[in-house]
Amino acid sequence: MFLIKKEELSTRELSETAQWIKDNFENIFLWFSVLCILISFLFILRLYFKRQK
Repeated sequence: MFLIKKEELSTRELSETAQWIKDNFENIFLWFSVLCILISFLFILRLYFKRQK
């Protein structure tokens, strides 16, 4: 992974990215929520099965 300084990004690329996030925010938030719930569920299952041993 490499780092890019802010100055190296053109304003057009930055605005396209910001526009994409704005347009897809609902989907991003939905998938992030589902992912968090899934990870929490797996963690709880792991704790449950460790307790059963």
